[in-house]
Amino acid sequence: MRLNTFFQESRIRILVFILISVCLIIFAMISKMMVFMTPVIILGFLVLSERMMKNHKMFFIFLIFYGLFSKIIFYISGGIKFNPIFIIPALYMIIYIDEIIRELIAMKIKVRTGIMIYVGIALIFTIFVNLKYITTQMISFNIMILPIFLALFIKKAEDIKEVIIKTAPIVLIYAVLQYMGLFTIFDSCWIKANSLITYDSLYIGGNIRPFSTFASIEEFGYFLMMILVLPFIFKDKRLIVLSVISFILLFIFSFRLPLMIFIVFLFYFGLKKKMYKLVVIILLILILLTVILNIIPFKEDIHTKEKGINVFVRHTLEPFRNVFRSYSLERRVKDIRTNINNFKSFPYGMGLNHNPRNLPHNRNIYHSESAFVMMMLSCGITMLIFMIIILILISRKLLIKKINSDLIFLFLSVCFLLFSHVLSFHFITPIFYYAIIRNFNGK
Repeated sequence: MRLNTFFQESRIRILVFILISVCLIIFAMISKMMVFMTPVIILGFLVLSERMMKNHKMFFIFLIFYGLFSKIIFYISGGIKFNPIFIIPALYMIIYIDEIIRELIAMKIKVRTGIMIYVGIALIFTIFVNLKYITTQMISFNIMILPIFLALFIKKAEDIKEVIIKTAPIVLIYAVLQYMGLFTIFDSCWIKANSLITYDSLYIGGNIRPFSTFASIEEFGYFLMMILVLPFIFKDKRLIVLSVISFILLFIFSFRLPLMIFIVFLFYFGLKKKMYKLVVIILLILILLTVILNIIPFKEDIHTKEKGINVFVRHTLEPFRNVFRSYSLERRVKDIRTNINNFKSFPYGMGLNHNPRNLPHNRNIYHSESAFVMMMLSCGITMLIFMIIILILISRKLLIKKINSDLIFLFLSVCFLLFSHVLSFHFITPIFYYAIIRNFNGK
């Protein structure tokens, strides 16, 4: 019976894949944009890999290289505005929709209800708010909602570890080459065409900060941070080596927020494990570093065209020098005040909105590097109440439950929700949704 069910599911998936492929080929021929045949090739490879490996690891490997594929297509197409790589995750979800439905049915009612409430709120405010920019709204919907369903393809934390271990060497080497100025023609074309000097902190001084195979600087930073955390979950010598390299790159490339989250994680881990000496040592190191940097001569100017590793290092150490006067902190405080005023003006939400600097119309409606704030402003008081309830429930689990791999990922997911946006993330976001779902589902 199970064998027949397997073959029936396989036939349905193949038929769906064929239907999608035919539609894409017809569209490519009519529009004379042959790059829209690219998803057919990639989807075919991913579906074949899933059938052979009996898991979705290859799909998540693809998400790590999402940015690289996008830049290649951007170069080949001569700068296409709507990159066909963007639709691949959604099409992959459609092909395996039966598996997603089964996972949802198997969940506890309260978890399934929570997911449906969240999706429902986002859907309502995507369609009915600010209809003038419905295309932008739907793109944002795919980015903010789709990862919830993609998270259901992750069955256990070990899958995340295996994917990262397999891809990390390539990702790290590629980033080092970018730091050395050896950008591929695809990367160079993308940087030049998009003029991303103010987007995603691509430039520090006169240096271009490496983004490796990812679609954004931020996601690469979080990828490095996750490698740092994995040795606390799994005993694997390869992870120790990768974590040392990742820490060096986080510091050199000046990924300050991921570094801060890692330090906060160390405090949390030490307190949960009752390793109070570790907590005290980290605290003393931070205090000592702050004191030293405020005593010795220190060139503070980081807004310069100067090149070299010293600019990156100055940018990394700047918060220790200025503490509460850091330009980054001052900007965030200013953004909080602006967003509070925006929320007062639009208490019922302004609709989901993708990063205005990456989409037409330059609709700079709000400034925030927090997914929580963006969802609150997008969907108003309804989403605010929902998210506060979820954060309270998560906090309770973080305080009460015994620390394990799922709880560590849950802790990181809260940091991710509060301190980072999800707009240019593809691999990281499903992992954190997985952590939230798994912890509440009690598996």
